[in-house]
Amino acid sequence: MKFFWFIFVTWIIIQKFTYAISFEETLNIIETNDLVQSSIEKGKMLSEESISLSSWGDPKFSVAAINYPKDSLDSNKSMMTGIKFSLAQTIPLSNKNTDIFRAAQEKSSSQKAQAKQLIRKYAKEIWSLAIEKQKYIKIEKILKENLSWISDNLKITNRLYSTGKVPQSAVLNMQMRKSELNSKINNNQFSQNSLDLELTTILNSKSTVKLDLKSIPWDYLDSWMNSKSEFDFNEIVLKHELESSRLKLHSKNKNLIPDITLGVAYIKRNDLDKNGDFVEAGITIPLPISSTRYANKRSAIHENIAQEKIYKNYTQTRPLILSKIKNDILDLEDQISILHQQTLQYAKSARDIIAKSYARGGDDFSELLRSELQYQNLLMNEVNLITNIQQKKINYLFINGDHLTLRGLK
Repeated sequence: MKFFWFIFVTWIIIQKFTYAISFEETLNIIETNDLVQSSIEKGKMLSEESISLSSWGDPKFSVAAINYPKDSLDSNKSMMTGIKFSLAQTIPLSNKNTDIFRAAQEKSSSQKAQAKQLIRKYAKEIWSLAIEKQKYIKIEKILKENLSWISDNLKITNRLYSTGKVPQSAVLNMQMRKSELNSKINNNQFSQNSLDLELTTILNSKSTVKLDLKSIPWDYLDSWMNSKSEFDFNEIVLKHELESSRLKLHSKNKNLIPDITLGVAYIKRNDLDKNGDFVEAGITIPLPISSTRYANKRSAIHENIAQEKIYKNYTQTRPLILSKIKNDILDLEDQISILHQQTLQYAKSARDIIAKSYARGGDDFSELLRSELQYQNLLMNEVNLITNIQQKKINYLFINGDHLTLRGLK
């Protein structure tokens, strides 16, 4: 009794703070998800960073007091005493900064594509949750129908027991079976509530969200074989990463040509020798003999090779993965076809025949329970097969790069 009240109170609390939401609304919400927005902002940050990385840098201005006597600091005792104003700018002799800019821009584009792929990932999760929720609802219907069937046969068993045609153990076993079904129905409801909480987490909602399954475009799943690969942002990410590594390698090659620093200076003197102020000009060229430049180049080579292999592996394995999923779907559809056309019909007929015989005092109660459980398990198997097929279809659509009914991805 206490357990019943616990279930009842929990159900009331969940219902009070739960609201229904359509499938289209969930897709609109995930586009504003905090992690999605964070990924978008990171892409913008990388875009701004590309300008910084490819810049020549700030010119350097300096002011210095030169040649002052250390004992008196008098500015009128030496002809070389004065104030020196200098301006210097480092300038690359190659166009490596263009490659650095483009490489960083490719990184930015990669990040933006990752944000769109994350939206698709959330959409796939919502599809998966909807498919699982539908499974539990179908199972609940099966369990309730079985519970009704068991309840009817329990009445028959009580009648047969009263006339001495079945032992008391028959009544007890029927009651145990009824209790088991009630327990499974309760557990099923908790599983459904758990899925609602998962959806709530994805949508960052403060109140529990329940997905309206009637709003799901289930027919969309049937288009899996004709889906188009327009939104495979995972491949787009890898393309941008590969191009970024290629441009980075180019910039490291050009980095072997040193940057030069041009400088000019104006020296305001005391003019004791009547020759006026002085000016200076200079050029600074670093000698590229340290191991740093060459190590950076080798690092860029390895990075580029790694990205090439990652992209190659993805493009080669993706069709194979899709082929395997397709084969699995066709296999499962064949299994469910046989189950529909033959096995389920035979199991239901057997259960009905045994039930009629049992009601007349013919078959043993254990045969009745066995036939009921066999039919229930086959119905459960049917639901699981359908769910498995739907999950594989949405997985196929996701990997193939279909839109998953999202809008504005491009």
